[in-house]
Amino acid sequence: MENIEMNLTEYELADLALSAQASATPTTALFVTIMSGYLIVAWMVGEKLTRAQVIFINAIFIFFQLSLAAAWSMRWIVSQRYSNALHSIDPAFYDLNNPALLIAFPIVMCATVPGCLKFLWNVRHPKTK
Repeated sequence: MENIEMNLTEYELADLALSAQASATPTTALFVTIMSGYLIVAWMVGEKLTRAQVIFINAIFIFFQLSLAAAWSMRWIVSQRYSNALHSIDPAFYDLNNPALLIAFPIVMCATVPGCLKFLWNVRHPKTK
């Protein structure tokens, strides 16, 4: 079976790689928006929530945040695939993706989830002096 990337022109490969990268931007914005909303709710009403409400909110938060991290990663993997195909046609093309970003950003995204959960825990269980 022939690889579809080999039938594309250099322009088409570059356009597809950059389009995949561009589609990750709304994912990042949505991730930050959901995280900010969670932290605001945690700060403002966290201590008033029942245990069932906290479990429900946390489950939804974790699901959506990890889904968005996976979606972001998949877009960048697709972009990397097109970038590699472009590079194989002409090695003079530089990589369109930064491999460090492909590794670091999902780790940072996933690391914020337990940080947000810990924030809600601290609001609900303040230390007494």
